[in-house]
Amino acid sequence: GLVAVSVLAAGAGDTAAAIAPYLQARDQGRIGVVTGEAFAEPSRPTGAPTPYPEVSVMLVPSDPGLESELDRVRRSIRESPRAYFAAAAELRALREAYERELVFAGGGELVRGEVSAAAGRFRFADVPAGTWLLLAWREVIVLGSGDPDTRVLDLYWLFGEKVRGHPQRLVETEQIG
Repeated sequence: GLVAVSVLAAGAGDTAAAIAPYLQARDQGRIGVVTGEAFAEPSRPTGAPTPYPEVSVMLVPSDPGLESELDRVRRSIRESPRAYFAAAAELRALREAYERELVFAGGGELVRGEVSAAAGRFRFADVPAGTWLLLAWREVIVLGSGDPDTRVLDLYWLFGEKVRGHPQRLVETEQIG
């Protein structure tokens, strides 16, 4: 179906101004490292977490408009089964629109992407100091009673991340689960 995406910022000039501190931090060598792991909580209190391999993880400069839109979509997920499946497409559209906005404003290199390894771990190096948004998702195949009912569902997680700009230092670990 068609997904409407609202404008996240007033214009490219606003986005360029918003990303300028990230580019300046990069140019000044104020960088850090963001690491994390994706896993499922154990089903028993004494059990070990189960790593999630192949989780797509994206790190982008924080944007209050994007965060607000993502929160709105997340709140709507429980309204109905249709809203649940529609949310994945809307979240994807929001993410892609923000990526395009960053590229258009000259900040394409600030869009960082990784995929979690077999142990569920991921790492972003040389991240400029600033406040970042960590998005993570994985595709889950949902089988219905027949092929037309088969759907691919993206499960999303969202975290804020502050990088303080200490070269080659672990900043923070996010556990996605």
